[in-house]
Amino acid sequence: MKSPVYLLLFLLVLSPAFAYAESQTISVETDSSSYEKGLGITISGLITNYDESNPNEVFQIALRVIAPNNNIVTVDQIVPNPGGTYSTSVNTEGANWKLGGDYTVMVNYAAQTASTTFTFIIPEVEAAAEETAAEETAAEEAAAVEATAEKCGEGTHLEEGVCVLDETVSIESTSESSSMSSAQTVSTWVYSITFPVLIAFVIAIFLYLISRASRRKTA
Repeated sequence: MKSPVYLLLFLLVLSPAFAYAESQTISVETDSSSYEKGLGITISGLITNYDESNPNEVFQIALRVIAPNNNIVTVDQIVPNPGGTYSTSVNTEGANWKLGGDYTVMVNYAAQTASTTFTFIIPEVEAAAEETAAEETAAEEAAAVEATAEKCGEGTHLEEGVCVLDETVSIESTSESSSMSSAQTVSTWVYSITFPVLIAFVIAIFLYLISRASRRKTA
């Protein structure tokens, strides 16, 4: 009879721990719903039922800020305050902060997750300056490519930063080489035939003259 009583008491002792584990949550918020580039963003929140008495149950908060194109622009690890609160500031001056639109803040604490959004605004003057800078960079790259292309000789062109031979020139060169080879072959063949014929002709004339001279002596 005592066993059920002990079991009931044991469950009553553990019930607060179960309730604590189930009710622990994390929240996140920003100090404004919209920001312009260059302004700091304050991110804060609360971990409910936070207990730092057991070091094995205390974790860091993982923070991520995600841009509209799903790129992560900020990653941070935050240590909670003794009461379970936390706060951090994010700088928006970096090069990653280049898109206007809705950004998402995500936090993770152990198995708990929370998120919020804010609108990020890039001033028109800065956007125009970035566009102008991009155009100038493109123009400089085009000028560099053109300058490199001018260094290539006739019959070549620039390909991936290297001067390569034009296909038409290569084909023409091959054709010319084939024509010259054929001409040389024909010339060699004609020479090989003409020279023996000429020698034979000279020998025939020489024999004819000798034969004629012998006839005159006999007469």
